[in-house]
Amino acid sequence: MVQLQDQHEESTAFILDLPPELVVDILALLNKSDQKRFRLVSKACANLVAPLLFAHIYFDFDAGGTDGLVALSRQPELRQYVHTIELRRRAGIRAFDDIDAWKAATIYEYAFDTSEDSDVGSSTDAMTQHEWNMLPSDAIEELYNTYCSDQQAIEEHASQLSSALSAIIYKKHDQSQTNVAVSGIHQILADFDSAIARLSSASHFIQSSRYMDDDWGIYWRRIQFHHDGIADGSTEADESIDNVQLFAALCAMMLSTNTVTSIELCTRGYAFWSAAYLRRLLDWSESPRLHWDPLNAGSDQWIDAIGGPLKAFEHIEAATRHLVRIEGAFSRLASLECLVDTVGVDERDELVTIATALSNTLKQATNLQSLQLSFCELAWCPSLQTPSYSDKVLSGSHLTRAWLTPLVSASARLFAGIIRSQTIGRLRKLELSLTTVENHLSSLLLRLPLLRHLALRRIAIVPGGGHWEGVFQKVSQHLQLQSIELLSLEDVPDGHPRILLEPTASMWTSPSPEGRCYSCYHGAIVRFLLRQSTLLPPLDPEDFVRQYSQEHCSGHKVEARAERNRTA
Repeated sequence: MVQLQDQHEESTAFILDLPPELVVDILALLNKSDQKRFRLVSKACANLVAPLLFAHIYFDFDAGGTDGLVALSRQPELRQYVHTIELRRRAGIRAFDDIDAWKAATIYEYAFDTSEDSDVGSSTDAMTQHEWNMLPSDAIEELYNTYCSDQQAIEEHASQLSSALSAIIYKKHDQSQTNVAVSGIHQILADFDSAIARLSSASHFIQSSRYMDDDWGIYWRRIQFHHDGIADGSTEADESIDNVQLFAALCAMMLSTNTVTSIELCTRGYAFWSAAYLRRLLDWSESPRLHWDPLNAGSDQWIDAIGGPLKAFEHIEAATRHLVRIEGAFSRLASLECLVDTVGVDERDELVTIATALSNTLKQATNLQSLQLSFCELAWCPSLQTPSYSDKVLSGSHLTRAWLTPLVSASARLFAGIIRSQTIGRLRKLELSLTTVENHLSSLLLRLPLLRHLALRRIAIVPGGGHWEGVFQKVSQHLQLQSIELLSLEDVPDGHPRILLEPTASMWTSPSPEGRCYSCYHGAIVRFLLRQSTLLPPLDPEDFVRQYSQEHCSGHKVEARAERNRTA
């Protein structure tokens, strides 16, 4: 035993004899758990690994989720290393219709497809198939009831958080009338605000909506769900919980004296984009559905419930003032990634309301140098190769136009927010995913003289709204880009829908005698946009293949290989 300890001390001494920068490079290769173990070896080891271990910290507003962040903020020797703070919920519970649906979603009872699920295994901590089979029916029913109780506890905690936020915003907090649980949430929020103010080295805030991940809720205690079966469970409550927690975090981050200059956030549905939506988001305890239904809970009902028109006016005014304060704080940001997932926004006109609120925020972001803006379905995954609307425009019906017009109006509001701010003279990097028309998009891009990096992903130009040839010609003529990324762009020239720059299209992935080459197609367009070529190639994939032979593509490959050799 003594010999093993001596060998361990010798190994540690050897590591510490290396140059500190080399030790840090080695430690960076370790995962967090190994870094934590290394930190426990000695004080010298702890000092070496601390900048890596505490550079990126996580929190959430579920029960106990802010404890670690608050404790770390109270240690001056450690909080100096915190640069990134991420709101990332640790675990979730999906809602199932009944016990039969719940059981059918587990790996123990899911209908396996042996050809596809041969690699599905259980976690080392999960209950085994044998243990599940030995459970009597009443024990399984008790497990399900406990599962539902845990789900209810999460939702009750979220309701208390929304009540506490509502009390702060609307100045209605009364200790004599507030229950103990909500008072506890007030203290948590106060401690969190103080902690954020102390983390003066933190410059980057990230919000990750984990409930959108396929494996969200796949483990509960010792029960494991099948990766396909878990999809049958609802995440409707998680959407609201995430939006409430993000709003709580933004209140602290943006209204504090911290130095956050970079934000990444993602919302789904209505969220808090306007005073009316914020009110609906925070009114959780008034309805079995957790918050007011934006479509069915009429204004008259709410006005009567809150105490009349005057009280309603005071309520909306207080919410507006609070949102304006948060919007104003966006002026200190240098980088913003804002993904607004419009899934669940059932009324197209509501998109304009959301876009208007976001536009007001963008107007205040006067110092942005980098902006990523996604305003579409599945916005949380901008690299997803899914067309925006082609399946909806083939008929060219009146319903289609009614569906598209609010999307164009929404993007126009967003572009106006960017243009009317002073950021257009500073913006160097722009990434977009939305639905628009050629004139609006071109007008925005031509107002960005310092833009050097552009990414256009999943952008749809609506029928009658122009085409991509016009956009690309203007970009090549007026911008001096250093890099450009293009993916899944749509338009409808002369009534014929096109999907451009889609690498997963069958014409690129299926074998063909013509030797079709997507990289040649993509590369030819990119070279034109970067002013490395004076000729815009055909954007339609079929036209490109007809005009650009296999030899042409091979020639470009040879040129590219020669260029790489010269660079090397």
